[in-house]
Amino acid sequence: MRLNQSQIKLRERIIQVLKEQGFKINPHVRPKGCSKNTYRSTQQKARYEQLSLHLKIPSEVKELERIKDEVISAIDRIHVIYYRPHNWTPVFRIEMASSIATNNSRLAVLLHGLKYQSGTPGIMEPYPLYIADRMVKHLGSAIPAFRQTATKRMTELHQGDIGEIFFSMHGYRTESGR
Repeated sequence: MRLNQSQIKLRERIIQVLKEQGFKINPHVRPKGCSKNTYRSTQQKARYEQLSLHLKIPSEVKELERIKDEVISAIDRIHVIYYRPHNWTPVFRIEMASSIATNNSRLAVLLHGLKYQSGTPGIMEPYPLYIADRMVKHLGSAIPAFRQTATKRMTELHQGDIGEIFFSMHGYRTESGR
């Protein structure tokens, strides 16, 4: 299926907007049509081209070559869709296994779950992702307490020199006590 004139103009406009936003467009891989299979094969070719540039392996190492091919094959089985659950949310890039992407009921459950979890206008991401992000950002202040509790428990259970425990559990930097 060939692109008609309006599709070509739309494609060029999208490329122009993406370039203005700082994205780099791969000039080597251009879709020949606009079907799902065409775009999938185009994405696979682009990924393979990018990975091949970065994974230069000496030809005498056959095991590494096999592992490289296995990794590229696994990446090729990842399906990507873009979904905007509400007007106030950004477009989410969703990467999923082919078992979800090829099953309409599983895909519907995934999209419904994302829509349900993205219902709060003040939060720009699905709620579980928001909570996980908040927890990770505040984890730094909790690390000293975790370290202290773990050190205390290990010294209670350790039969040898407890100086080894204190040395191994000592932080790289002095804690500020904030």
